Amino acid sequence: APLALMAALALGTGVVMLEALLFRGLFDIASFLVLPGQRLAASIALVLLLVLLLAIEFPILLETVRQGRKLELRLRMALFRKLPRLNDRYFASRPISDMADRSHSIQLIRSVPSLGFRAVQGVFEIVLTLAGILLIAPSSAVLAVLLMAVSICFPFLTQSLLNERDLRMRNQSGALYGFYLDALAGLIPIRAHRAENAIRRQHEALLVEWARSARGTMRLALVSGSAQSLVCTLIAG
Repeated sequence: APLALMAALALGTGVVMLEALLFRGLFDIASFLVLPGQRLAASIALVLLLVLLLAIEFPILLETVRQGRKLELRLRMALFRKLPRLNDRYFASRPISDMADRSHSIQLIRSVPSLGFRAVQGVFEIVLTLAGILLIAPSSAVLAVLLMAVSICFPFLTQSLLNERDLRMRNQSGALYGFYLDALAGLIPIRAHRAENAIRRQHEALLVEWARSARGTMRLALVSGSAQSLVCTLIAG
């Protein structure tokens, strides 16, 4: 199924590239198609191409969603088989808030196939665009290959920095979850000892650190994406 889906992605990407060329040709079609019947036939052909593209994209979307559900189901079944065999010391060594957050986050696994297929589709688009440039303007081959290399390799160069920032933000999110749970579990003693202000100050300190890490992560992602766009635009220019 994944191989068939990749073949459908390659076909769909090729049709999208053809669609772009046809839309570009619409600007000059008036000088070539003079008779109303010719223009009507060209419009019908374009509509049929759009219907064909929809007929290709819709099964791809359905299959991607099905693969995501299948992956999540297999992970849940594997966890159900594994959990009874785990020692109680493992659960005692993990914060309850962390285990709850992980269990609630299992559903995110269903988005992994769509991310993978979108990455494959992006590679297909880059390769087909490169092939079109080489076919139309062979003299631009060096710059086109350089542009493709920058488009593919640049994200890998910044991935380690983004992973480090993202891990820091996740750790601070885990600390916040644990703080919420502890505060709720000890709500009566906190009120009895009038410790609301101390709890509020501690929560604010954790929240400030989390917000700072989140801003740093988003700032790095925006800077890296902008730098990639700027370099690619300069090469294209």
